[in-house]
Amino acid sequence: MSLPLLVVGGSGLVGSSIIRQSRQDHKYHILALSRSASASNDSDNVHYVQGNALEPSTLSGPLKNNPDVVCAVGIIREDPKRGNDGTFERVNRDSAITVAKAMAERYDGKTRKCFVFISAANYLPSFMLDRNYYKAKREAEAALLGKELSDRLRVVILQPGLIYSYNRRQLVLPFALSLIVGSAVLKPLSSHLPDQALYLTDRPLLDDDISKAVLEAVENKDVEGIYNIDRIRLLAKAWEQKHTNKTK
Repeated sequence: MSLPLLVVGGSGLVGSSIIRQSRQDHKYHILALSRSASASNDSDNVHYVQGNALEPSTLSGPLKNNPDVVCAVGIIREDPKRGNDGTFERVNRDSAITVAKAMAERYDGKTRKCFVFISAANYLPSFMLDRNYYKAKREAEAALLGKELSDRLRVVILQPGLIYSYNRRQLVLPFALSLIVGSAVLKPLSSHLPDQALYLTDRPLLDDDISKAVLEAVENKDVEGIYNIDRIRLLAKAWEQKHTNKTK
């Protein structure tokens, strides 16, 4: 029997990668929710649902079967055309909290379902990325790890740095690859770097590694709390190892 998994932000970079990974073994029945979702993209184990993470009324259907949930919603630039709903606070903070609260309402008093939130690592300089982006992410983390939600949900927060892909955003590849080399050199020196330069030690992660880490977090009930880049990579390797052994 397929396990239900709701991916909020299913059409984005991380959400799309999770869907690709899930298609390898058909273990999950994926509900991919986004504002632009279209049922015409449905496949055997993926069903696209149009909805808004900020509107609880659109979440009741996708949450009906009490699935584990991944919140991969996020923006790196505010969208003035969407008004208040296009701000970092609403998209990067409130969307995750709204989904988590709707999910927590279905807690049966016994099993805490897994809620995975895609957050962010060290702050980039403000000329590269607005500080309010990170402020909203950290406020979401604090709310998710608070007693109200963590008593009812198994909350896993992934904090990647730059995410690159061979399937999308290929213009980022040269920059990502140079950062991989740079982070390897600077990581041992991190204790000597000022806080504003720590982002240089953050190894970029492939979108497929993020999605593998997400699936490992969902499957492994011992996984809970905040996972930095190194721990995300360990989760991805654990998932790869399990699936490599299955194919032997």
